Amino acid sequence: RRGHRGVPGKAQGGVQGCLNRKPVNRSGEAPSADALRLEARVRDRAPLVDADNGYIHALGLAAAPDADVVAVGRARASYIENYVAPMADGGAHAWPGRDVDYRAARGADVTALVDACTKAQACLDALQAHPDALAQWLDSERWLLERYRGMLATGAWHEAIPSDPAAPMAGLQHALDAQKLHLLDARRQALAGDAMAVRGLLEQDLAFWRQVLASSDLLLSKMVAAAAVTRNFEIGSVALRALPAAGVDAAVPPSWRRPLSVDERSLARALAGEWHYMRAGMRLALEHEVEAAAPWRRLDHPLQRPLY
Repeated sequence: RRGHRGVPGKAQGGVQGCLNRKPVNRSGEAPSADALRLEARVRDRAPLVDADNGYIHALGLAAAPDADVVAVGRARASYIENYVAPMADGGAHAWPGRDVDYRAARGADVTALVDACTKAQACLDALQAHPDALAQWLDSERWLLERYRGMLATGAWHEAIPSDPAAPMAGLQHALDAQKLHLLDARRQALAGDAMAVRGLLEQDLAFWRQVLASSDLLLSKMVAAAAVTRNFEIGSVALRALPAAGVDAAVPPSWRRPLSVDERSLARALAGEWHYMRAGMRLALEHEVEAAAPWRRLDHPLQRPLY
C-alpha cells in the first residue's frame, strides 16, 4: 500500500492561500485565473540543453571521478521528475549513481578550514592557524573544483520540479562545498598579486549564482542561491584583503556593483514552482479513497479540487 501523500508543509499554507480567494470552493469548479497564470509560468519555461544547464551539472558534481557528470545529472533530474514510490514489497527505484564521500577523506586541518570559511574573519583565522590546509584541500578535491567551474561556465539554470511530494529534492550541498574552494583559490591568486584572476573568479561565481537566484523554480533553490551570493561577498572579501591596496579596486568584479534585478528579488517564479509541486501532492491524495478515520480529509477534498 502506498504511503500517505500529504502536501508539503512549506508550500501548503502560503501558496494555497494565494490561489483561490473565494471562501468556499464548489467541487468541480474551474481553476482560478491565478492558478492558470502559475501553471503557465511553469509550462512556458524555456528549455535548456543538458550540457548548458547548471542544474544538471550540480546534480552530478560529486559522482565518481570517472563518471559523466551530465549523464548522471540528467538521470537524477529524470528520477526527481518521474519519481515512483516504493512498492508494497519494499522494492524501490534507486537514486542513479553513487556520490564520492570526499568529506570523509579530509584531514583535521582541512575540516577546520572548511567549517570556518562561512565568515570572513573566522576564515582568515583558520588560514593562519592551518597554513597548509588550503593546499591539501586543493590537492584532494581539485576534481570537484573543476566540475564546479564547469557548472559555473553554463551560466544558466533550469531545474526539475518534483511531480510527487515523496520525491527527493536536489541536493546542492556539493556545489556549496566547491564554492568555498573556488573562492579560496581566488585568495591564492591574490597572494600571487594577480588582481585580474581574482576579479575573474569572483565574477564567474557571482554571475552564476545571481542567475540561479533569478531562475529558481523552488524556494529551496532560491534560498541556496541567496546563501551562495552572500558567501561570494563574504569570502570574496578574504581574497581582496590579500591584494596590495593599489590592486583592490581593479579586482572588484562588476557583479558586486550591479543592483539586484526584479527577477532576482522576486519570489513569483519560485512560488509558481511550489504551486506545481503542491498541486501534484493534492492530485495524488485525491486519487485514493478518503479514510473513514480522518473526517477532516473528507472536508478538504472539495476545497482542493478547484486548484487544478
